[in-house]
Order: sequence, then C-alpha cells, then structure tokens
Amino acid sequence: GIAYLTDTSFGLVVLDVKDASAPRKLAELQLSGEPMGITISGNIAAVATGGNGVYLIDIKAPERPILMSSLDTPGFALASCIIQDVLVVADFRKGIQIVDISKPEAPRIMANYDCSADVTGVCAHPRLGHIYVATGVSGIFVLDITDIKAPKLSQEVELSGSTRGVALSLDGDYLYAACFDEGMRVVDVRPGRNFEVIGEL
Repeated sequence: GIAYLTDTSFGLVVLDVKDASAPRKLAELQLSGEPMGITISGNIAAVATGGNGVYLIDIKAPERPILMSSLDTPGFALASCIIQDVLVVADFRKGIQIVDISKPEAPRIMANYDCSADVTGVCAHPRLGHIYVATGVSGIFVLDITDIKAPKLSQEVELSGSTRGVALSLDGDYLYAACFDEGMRVVDVRPGRNFEVIGEL
C-alpha cells in the first residue's frame, strides 16, 4: 500500500507501507506555504497549504509525484475534498470555494459559499448531494450541492465545542466531527434521522 502525508517542512511525503512494521519513504515533493490537509481522488492529490492556496499533484506514479498546478484561494486553505471534477476547499474566513478541476493543470474557482464563520474542514456525501462543513463554534453546516455552482444551506447542526474537522464513514451513514477540547461527536446523517448526535468520545 501507499500512504500520502503532508509535512510543513517537506511538503508532500509518499510512503511505501506494504510492510506496516517497516514503512519507507518513496518520494517527497517540496511545496510552498504550510502543507496541511490532503485529499486523494484517483491519480490526483490536492494539498491545502494555508495562505498559498491549493496544489494539485499527479500521483499516477507514486514514486514520482508531479506538480500540475496551484490555485491561490481568497482565504486560508485548510482542507479539501474532491467530487468527480470538482474540488471543494475549506478556506477559513472566506468560506467554501468550489473549484473546477476538469483541467487539473488549470483549476478555476466557479462558485463560493460564505459561511460567516471560520471554516476549517469539509467532506462530501455525493450520493445525498451534500457537503458537510466544519465551522468552529457554529458547528456543522450541511450544504446542498445539487447545483454545484450554487451551493445552499440545507441545515445547521449545533455541537458543543469548536468543530475543527469532519469525516464521513465508509458506508456514508455517519459523520465524525472533531470538536477541539470537547472531543469527538458521531452524527447520524442517514435520510430521515435529522442529524442526531448518537455518540461521543
């Protein structure tokens, strides 16, 4: 197996983890800014680097990652997710940026959504047409992306603490929210469940 990590000193780091007890470095790619969030889709890795925006990297050959392009977003890029040919960026105080990456060598912002909050994390549920946005003390915003060029607020989910990151379970039924000093919350995102918090850690 292959693992992709971000490092504020080295940028993108590619590891060979076929032997989990003895991981070894395959490659690294220097990136400007502060490499933080990374998302992978097919042969593309997107790395959020704060004030330097987002980098798109060709990882078809993991031992030789190739920088394809970069996009300086209006805010401070902290995380992202990919839905087919669209990159969704958590851009801190500039909300959500919707980026067309159908031509990864020339990404372009085609829409945005102002959350009026500090956006620090994002993940997508393509089957339901939703993206889940971590918005600090405002909890989670559920955005309807049926029309990807015009995202709209579907629901706000209030959580205790400051929601910093979100991740979806593999089956798409549960959302995991990192709530800073309040720990982690598990939210039921199945249709008809009204985003009930069903667990915490």
